[in-house]
Amino acid sequence: MNKKKMRIIGSFVLIISLSFPMIIVGFQDFYDINKEISLENSQTEDILKEHPVIEGIYKFYQNSSTNSQEYVIKRKDEYTVKEQEKLLQLQTLFSGEIEKLMNHKILSHELLENEDEKYIADYGTLIDDENAYYLRQVLRMWQDSFKSFDYQMDPQTHKIIGFSMSQEDNLIMSDNEMKTMAWRMIEYLELDDIDDWVYNQYGYESNKAKLRISCEFEKRVDTNNININVTLLGVLRPLLYGGVTQN
Repeated sequence: MNKKKMRIIGSFVLIISLSFPMIIVGFQDFYDINKEISLENSQTEDILKEHPVIEGIYKFYQNSSTNSQEYVIKRKDEYTVKEQEKLLQLQTLFSGEIEKLMNHKILSHELLENEDEKYIADYGTLIDDENAYYLRQVLRMWQDSFKSFDYQMDPQTHKIIGFSMSQEDNLIMSDNEMKTMAWRMIEYLELDDIDDWVYNQYGYESNKAKLRISCEFEKRVDTNNININVTLLGVLRPLLYGGVTQN
């Protein structure tokens, strides 16, 4: 064996020798991380049983939808009797939950430009989807005064788990107002008993529930947008949700 090959083999052995402790540490870290995640998932499963709305949120993000049906509220008379019953059911659900959002001071009559004592979803398009219900409303289409609302509802608990509003009129929201609105959303969803909510630049996050609840304000050239989002924190293993729903 010539000297060149000996140098190459010697260098390779040296690299392996120096790297071996790091490899061992890496495997140990991997084991520790997965052990911790397993413990946290066990806690999450307990929280799921106590808060059905979280299970609905997981289901929405993990399952793709293939079937949906739209209903235009103003065209109710054009539908069959069965379709009208479904339209009325969705209309009633959204009217009641939007009223609750106003009671929690997340929304207001002023923001929705509602002049009635109680809110009734008497316009817009209702969407009956496998994993969620939607209400999409355009209040005005005027060139200088556009305004629209979008709601997303969990079909099992009937809680609204997403809201967005767009308008052309000037709208200002401070960081503190967005933080307050996000926390009120947590209270509306009845998740405020979970004790590890922490607020950061992305919103409120709970490692136990694996959720992030945020309020975002976007100021664009033509429109101002408010978005209230309930999203998953990190990536969930498919077995986590499957294990819960089978019980």
